[in-house]
Formats: sequence, C-alpha cells, structure tokens
Amino acid sequence: GGEAGERFAFEGVARAYGAEGAAALRRARVAVVGVGGVGSWAAEALARTGVGSITLVDLDEVCVSNVNRQAYALTSTVGRPKVDVAAQRIADINAECDVRCVHDFVSVENVSELLAPPLDCVVDCVDDFRVKAAIVAHCRRVGVRVVTTGGAAGADNAAAVRTDDLARAQQNPLLAKTRKELRARYRFPAARGGGKTPKK
Repeated sequence: GGEAGERFAFEGVARAYGAEGAAALRRARVAVVGVGGVGSWAAEALARTGVGSITLVDLDEVCVSNVNRQAYALTSTVGRPKVDVAAQRIADINAECDVRCVHDFVSVENVSELLAPPLDCVVDCVDDFRVKAAIVAHCRRVGVRVVTTGGAAGADNAAAVRTDDLARAQQNPLLAKTRKELRARYRFPAARGGGKTPKK
C-alpha cells in the first residue's frame, strides 16, 4: 500500500512516457467538463494515466438510461450526482489524485468563473455548441490547452474517429456548429487551406 503501491500501480505509465513524462502527468491539472457518455470515460482514462489533479464539472445525476454508456452509471449509483460518483471511483483508482467536484453546468456566462486557472488542460465533453465555443474561446484567451469532442450518438465505427484540429473536423454537425459559433461570436478566423485555428 501507500506510496510504494502507487508507484507500482503507475509503473506502466512511466514505461510508456518515461520518468519525466510520468512526473509531468502527476503535476498536471485537468478539468473534464461534462461527465457523461464521453466525459466519464475521459475522466477514467486521466485517472488511470496518473494525472495528479482532476476537476469534474457537471450538475447531472446518474439515471437509468446512462447505464449502457457511462463509466460510473450503475444500478447502485442511479440518482447520485455524476461528479460525486466519478470522484469516488477516481479515489479508488488513485488515492493521490486531487479531485475537485463542481456541481454546475458550464455556460456562456459562467465559463470564466468555473474554468479559472490554474489549469493545464480542459477536456470539453458537452453537447451544446454554444457552450463548447465559449469553452474553446475562454481557454484560448487564458492560454490553457483544450480538447473538444464531437458528437458520437449513433456512431458505430470506432475506427472512423479522428483526432485533429477543430478547424479541420469533418462530418460532425456538432463540431461544425461549434466552429461557426467561434467565428461569428468570438471572431475566430476561417481556416484557409486546412489551416489551424490560431493558438494564443
């Protein structure tokens, strides 16, 4: 148990990323916005990779219809706040991880407050394009890395999933609307010739 047990639990991370990489993950401060069908698995992966600080942002409770697709949705957790259930599981995976629960939905109005630094990265797993755009714009403004996810409802081919710059995302209506909102509301430039959305 204790520190030796933690080192053993994350030895594979050190082998994959090297000692310096594993140490950087232990220092990393990541927020997961939306702890549902995508966010619950993102939080799980971050915890199992040894990330040292995870902020979970969601106001929803686990419901029966979540059981087929969300990491923490079990018959025993129905009715409980998603962030609390996720935090309990993360503590069971890595007791050294500092988990902060925010019982709220991110909105255009509160994004600056709920996602205030210090953060190293935000993982956006919400399904409202206006909120996604607000998160991306906020992160760019404060110099925080952001990973934004597209809609996956009804998708049946995991091999078709791609990781790329938002400016080049294709065949995903949610990301297309997010991009349009970024250009209209936050003055992000249109990509030229497959160019990237600018970084701060």
